[in-house]
Amino acid sequence: MNTLDVMRDLERRRKSIQIKSILPMVVFFVLFFGMQTFMMNATMVTLFPLLMFGSMGLIVFFSFQTAKERKEFKQIYKDTFVVGAIREILGNVTYNPMFGFSEYDVAKTGIVQMGNRFSSEDYIEGYWDGVHFRQSDVVVKRVTGSGKNKHTYVHFSGRLFEFDCPLDENVSTLLFSKNYQYPGHGLGLRYEKIKMENEAFNKRFKIKAARDIDAFYVLTPQMMECIDNILMKAKSVGLHFANNKLYLGINSGGKGAFDARMNRPLVYADEIAKIKADTQVIIDIVRTLKLDQNARQEQIRNFGGVMDPIAQLNQRTNQQTGQINGEAQEENTYFNQQPIESNFGFTLKQ
Repeated sequence: MNTLDVMRDLERRRKSIQIKSILPMVVFFVLFFGMQTFMMNATMVTLFPLLMFGSMGLIVFFSFQTAKERKEFKQIYKDTFVVGAIREILGNVTYNPMFGFSEYDVAKTGIVQMGNRFSSEDYIEGYWDGVHFRQSDVVVKRVTGSGKNKHTYVHFSGRLFEFDCPLDENVSTLLFSKNYQYPGHGLGLRYEKIKMENEAFNKRFKIKAARDIDAFYVLTPQMMECIDNILMKAKSVGLHFANNKLYLGINSGGKGAFDARMNRPLVYADEIAKIKADTQVIIDIVRTLKLDQNARQEQIRNFGGVMDPIAQLNQRTNQQTGQINGEAQEENTYFNQQPIESNFGFTLKQ
């Protein structure tokens, strides 16, 4: 069966599920709102309870039936359509729609509050442009009480990503959009609040780092622009740079990234566009990491090592003030530097 045949079969299944979901409710409401008319007839008075009981039984039966069919629909959609589309976009990656991150995988990111209910699916792992990544849909809840006093709190419902990010000099840097619910525990260290020179960025994000210089290493102008673009689409994001990894959480609160939309007809071009949009975040992050990596490699070629942002700013300041021409000046260090205009997106301490 080719892809178009699969899409036609899925569309037929989708219509069947929609009809079976709606029909029992229609029958129930017709009986319920027609109750007064039925009561005018002695025979219908006797039959009405049976009809209502029968309609309720029909609703329960079709509920179980459609739940089973929805599960089959979801499995076929992912196994025969999504798998091929993802591999066409990202290359030879591993995709397992029924498998996901473990609770340990999620807890170690430091950006998700754990609870007592956990599920994960749509696991993708592979390399894109030489950068290793993993991602999965994750739902974390906390359920308290029981019966009428039962409460469910959704801590996280969205997508979680892990990228290789070789930054040996970085200890731990956390970044959260202002509407992200969990402030993050990171590595359980003592963190400093960071303000970047970009005031618009400061208004959208809360930043903290184990050492303030760590934030200046990882939050390059390219990375801040990339994160801004993700926030525009995702609305609620959290990031953690640590252990040579970049962890990214998109707390969408909605359905899984690669689930089919049941409330509209399946159109091949539309489904491909949706999957491309869902995978674009992986491509954008990797491209940004590669840009930053190439910039560091350029520094190694030019200077024999990676210059930290402070050293680069000092060098630029010294050149501008004429120290390179032999004028004696006090060394402009990280601890006595006055705020200056920067291309690195941060303000130095006074």
